[in-house]
Amino acid sequence: MTISTAAQTLASLIFALSGLAALVNPVLFARVVGWAIGSRGTAEIRINVGALWLGAGLAALVLQSPAVFTAMGIAWLSIAACRVLAYLVDRPSERRLYWPLLAGEIVTGLLFLA
Repeated sequence: MTISTAAQTLASLIFALSGLAALVNPVLFARVVGWAIGSRGTAEIRINVGALWLGAGLAALVLQSPAVFTAMGIAWLSIAACRVLAYLVDRPSERRLYWPLLAGEIVTGLLFLA
């Protein structure tokens, strides 16, 4: 296994495990990202974050495709760029985990593109 393949596999695992965490405990996920949610929000996190991230991460793991890794890397770096833009435009009041999440998004994106 090359360093590049190991990095991309690690990124896929991070993505899948993050999805699994949101699927299993959407309330904790919401708390980490600073969302106030009700029962509908809990279901939506479980569905739209948990299932999507888990499925995408597992697909990347199984397919081991350069095109998939590139798409995932671009997606994660787009999320990071949007986080910076959102900070400038929205000025979120809760910033405790804002920058660590940005760092995680950049690292995950770069691992996918390794």
